Amino acid sequence: MTWFRSIQFRLAAWYFTSVIALLAILSAGSWYAMKSSIYYAIDLGLVNRMAGVIDVLHRYAGPDRTSLYIRLDEGSSLMEGGSLFRVFDGQGRLVYQSAGFTA
Repeated sequence: MTWFRSIQFRLAAWYFTSVIALLAILSAGSWYAMKSSIYYAIDLGLVNRMAGVIDVLHRYAGPDRTSLYIRLDEGSSLMEGGSLFRVFDGQGRLVYQSAGFTA
């Protein structure tokens, strides 16, 4: 039982504990940074996609919705990653639904 009291054992235990703690902190920080980066990229992609939809709505909204439907269909087919979105009017009625919703 004297090897527990030796300076070599105590230094090795401190070294091992320090390395494990440092690796745990580094791993947790890396995980958090990657998670935040992924969420930011997803949010930015959604903002950009919806900016395009809003632009189309402002340009082609009017009493004749045929051109609006055509433009939204064109835009949804060009969006990367597919598109799943719905457009509702002020009263909550469905105006447009992308093709991904109809299965």
